[in-house]
Amino acid sequence: MKNLFIPLFLLLSLFFISCSNGALQYNNKLVDIQKQVEPRFTAFGNKMEAIGDSSNFKDLEKEASSLIVFIDEKTNQMMELKTPKGGEEFRNSLIDQFKFVKNIAKKCIILGNDTTSVETKMAIGLQFMNSEKEATELEDKTFKAQKSFAEKNGFKIQQ
Repeated sequence: MKNLFIPLFLLLSLFFISCSNGALQYNNKLVDIQKQVEPRFTAFGNKMEAIGDSSNFKDLEKEASSLIVFIDEKTNQMMELKTPKGGEEFRNSLIDQFKFVKNIAKKCIILGNDTTSVETKMAIGLQFMNSEKEATELEDKTFKAQKSFAEKNGFKIQQ
Protein backbone atom coordinates (compact mmCIF):
# COMPACT_ATOMS: atom_id res chain seq x y z
CA MET A 1 0.00 0.00 0.00
CA LYS A 2 2.83 2.35 0.86
CA ASN A 3 4.35 1.69 -2.56
CA LEU A 4 1.12 2.83 -4.24
CA PHE A 5 1.02 6.03 -2.21
CA ILE A 6 4.38 7.32 -3.47
CA PRO A 7 3.53 7.14 -7.22
CA LEU A 8 0.11 8.63 -6.54
CA PHE A 9 1.68 11.48 -4.57
CA LEU A 10 4.18 12.11 -7.38
CA LEU A 11 1.43 12.04 -9.99
CA LEU A 12 -0.69 14.53 -8.02
CA SER A 13 2.35 16.73 -7.48
CA LEU A 14 3.03 16.81 -11.20
CA PHE A 15 -0.63 17.59 -11.86
CA PHE A 16 -0.59 20.57 -9.51
CA ILE A 17 2.73 21.80 -10.88
CA SER A 18 1.46 21.55 -14.46
CA CYS A 19 -1.80 23.30 -13.54
CA SER A 20 -0.02 26.24 -11.94
CA ASN A 21 2.56 26.22 -14.73
CA GLY A 22 -0.26 26.45 -17.28
CA ALA A 23 -1.74 29.39 -15.39
CA LEU A 24 1.66 31.07 -15.27
CA GLN A 25 2.15 30.51 -19.01
CA TYR A 26 -1.31 31.95 -19.64
CA ASN A 27 -0.46 34.97 -17.50
CA ASN A 28 2.79 35.49 -19.40
CA LYS A 29 1.08 35.19 -22.79
CA LEU A 30 -1.48 37.82 -21.81
CA VAL A 31 1.25 40.12 -20.52
CA ASP A 32 3.20 39.64 -23.78
CA ILE A 33 0.13 40.62 -25.79
CA GLN A 34 -0.39 43.66 -23.58
CA LYS A 35 3.26 44.63 -24.03
CA GLN A 36 2.80 44.49 -27.80
CA VAL A 37 -0.19 46.86 -27.70
CA GLU A 38 1.22 49.33 -25.20
CA PRO A 39 4.00 50.90 -27.34
CA ARG A 40 1.68 51.23 -30.34
CA PHE A 41 -0.91 53.03 -28.24
CA THR A 42 1.71 55.22 -26.55
CA ALA A 43 3.10 56.30 -29.93
CA PHE A 44 -0.44 56.96 -31.15
CA GLY A 45 -1.22 58.98 -28.00
CA ASN A 46 1.91 61.08 -28.49
CA LYS A 47 0.84 61.89 -32.06
CA MET A 48 -2.65 62.67 -30.80
CA GLU A 49 -1.23 65.18 -28.35
CA ALA A 50 0.91 66.80 -31.02
CA ILE A 51 -2.02 67.07 -33.41
CA GLY A 52 -4.48 68.02 -30.67
CA ASP A 53 -3.34 71.62 -30.68
CA SER A 54 -3.92 71.98 -34.42
CA SER A 55 -7.14 69.91 -34.34
CA ASN A 56 -6.10 68.24 -37.60
CA PHE A 57 -7.14 64.71 -36.70
CA LYS A 58 -7.45 63.74 -40.35
CA ASP A 59 -3.69 63.12 -40.23
CA LEU A 60 -4.31 60.35 -37.65
CA GLU A 61 -6.96 58.46 -39.61
CA LYS A 62 -4.61 55.92 -41.20
CA GLU A 63 -2.77 55.25 -37.94
CA ALA A 64 -6.03 55.04 -35.98
CA SER A 65 -7.40 52.49 -38.45
CA SER A 66 -4.17 50.49 -38.25
CA LEU A 67 -4.29 50.56 -34.43
CA ILE A 68 -7.89 49.31 -34.45
CA VAL A 69 -6.96 46.37 -36.69
CA PHE A 70 -3.92 45.59 -34.51
CA ILE A 71 -6.02 45.64 -31.33
CA ASP A 72 -8.60 43.37 -32.92
CA GLU A 73 -5.84 40.91 -33.84
CA LYS A 74 -4.43 40.95 -30.32
CA THR A 75 -7.89 40.55 -28.78
CA ASN A 76 -8.48 37.54 -31.02
CA GLN A 77 -5.13 36.09 -29.91
CA MET A 78 -6.23 36.38 -26.30
CA MET A 79 -9.58 34.78 -27.04
CA GLU A 80 -7.88 31.85 -28.79
CA LEU A 81 -5.78 31.00 -25.74
CA LYS A 82 -7.02 28.18 -23.56
CA THR A 83 -8.15 30.04 -20.47
CA PRO A 84 -7.40 28.26 -17.20
CA LYS A 85 -10.01 28.32 -14.49
CA GLY A 86 -10.14 31.77 -12.95
CA GLY A 87 -8.38 33.46 -15.88
CA GLU A 88 -11.50 34.97 -17.41
CA GLU A 89 -11.51 38.06 -15.19
CA PHE A 90 -7.89 38.86 -16.02
CA ARG A 91 -8.41 38.32 -19.75
CA ASN A 92 -11.63 40.35 -19.77
CA SER A 93 -9.99 43.25 -17.93
CA LEU A 94 -7.31 43.38 -20.63
CA ILE A 95 -9.99 43.25 -23.30
CA ASP A 96 -11.69 46.21 -21.58
CA GLN A 97 -8.39 48.12 -21.78
CA PHE A 98 -8.10 47.27 -25.46
CA LYS A 99 -11.69 48.41 -26.09
CA PHE A 100 -10.85 51.70 -24.40
CA VAL A 101 -7.86 52.22 -26.70
CA LYS A 102 -9.90 51.18 -29.70
CA ASN A 103 -12.64 53.69 -28.81
CA ILE A 104 -10.10 56.49 -28.62
CA ALA A 105 -8.80 55.56 -32.08
CA LYS A 106 -12.37 55.46 -33.43
CA LYS A 107 -13.06 58.89 -31.97
CA CYS A 108 -9.95 60.25 -33.69
CA ILE A 109 -11.33 59.00 -36.98
CA ILE A 110 -14.63 60.74 -36.24
CA LEU A 111 -12.76 63.95 -35.37
CA GLY A 112 -10.93 63.79 -38.68
CA ASN A 113 -14.13 63.44 -40.66
CA ASP A 114 -15.08 66.72 -42.37
CA THR A 115 -18.80 66.03 -41.89
CA THR A 116 -18.56 65.66 -38.10
CA SER A 117 -20.49 68.44 -36.39
CA VAL A 118 -18.82 70.93 -34.10
CA GLU A 119 -21.00 69.71 -31.22
CA THR A 120 -19.82 66.12 -31.72
CA LYS A 121 -16.21 67.25 -31.90
CA MET A 122 -16.62 69.21 -28.66
CA ALA A 123 -18.26 66.23 -26.93
CA ILE A 124 -15.41 63.96 -28.00
CA GLY A 125 -12.91 66.56 -26.80
CA LEU A 126 -14.54 66.52 -23.37
CA GLN A 127 -14.44 62.73 -23.34
CA PHE A 128 -10.72 62.85 -24.11
CA MET A 129 -10.14 65.19 -21.19
CA ASN A 130 -11.80 62.69 -18.85
CA SER A 131 -10.17 59.63 -20.38
CA GLU A 132 -7.11 59.65 -18.13
CA LYS A 133 -9.26 58.77 -15.11
CA GLU A 134 -10.92 55.91 -16.99
CA ALA A 135 -7.53 54.62 -18.19
CA THR A 136 -6.23 54.59 -14.62
CA GLU A 137 -9.34 52.74 -13.40
CA LEU A 138 -8.93 50.13 -16.15
CA GLU A 139 -5.25 49.65 -15.30
CA ASP A 140 -6.12 49.19 -11.62
CA LYS A 141 -8.87 46.71 -12.51
CA THR A 142 -6.45 44.71 -14.66
CA PHE A 143 -3.76 44.68 -11.99
CA LYS A 144 -6.23 43.48 -9.34
CA ALA A 145 -7.56 40.77 -11.66
CA GLN A 146 -4.05 39.62 -12.52
CA LYS A 147 -3.01 39.60 -8.86
CA SER A 148 -6.11 37.60 -7.91
CA PHE A 149 -5.46 35.14 -10.74
CA ALA A 150 -1.85 34.70 -9.62
CA GLU A 151 -2.83 34.15 -5.98
CA LYS A 152 -5.44 31.55 -6.95
CA ASN A 153 -2.83 29.70 -8.99
CA GLY A 154 0.08 29.89 -6.57
CA PHE A 155 2.43 32.35 -8.24
CA LYS A 156 3.34 35.99 -7.67
CA ILE A 157 3.47 38.81 -10.14
CA GLN A 158 6.13 41.50 -10.31
CA GLN A 159 5.29 45.13 -10.87
